[in-house]
Amino acid sequence: MTFKMNRKAILQIMKSDSIYLDLFNRAEAIRETIDPDGARGYVAVASIAKARARAAVIAASPYSKRSNAKHNTLVRALGSAHD
Repeated sequence: MTFKMNRKAILQIMKSDSIYLDLFNRAEAIRETIDPDGARGYVAVASIAKARARAAVIAASPYSKRSNAKHNTLVRALGSAHD
């Protein structure tokens, strides 16, 4: 028995709205852990790129950039994205 991967189907799944929403919700959960009221300057963003959906939490303000550099805030908050 051989297995042949359907690459077009995998790309459709990786770029689907459900994957996009799941990634955005995970990024938002991380941002919410770090910055519950939104005042510190962390921003959750998501996009659908050429090959897949992706999401990130960005330190957008000077305060959040300094805080992240000093305390590794984003790395420490990664655990909050679990279900």
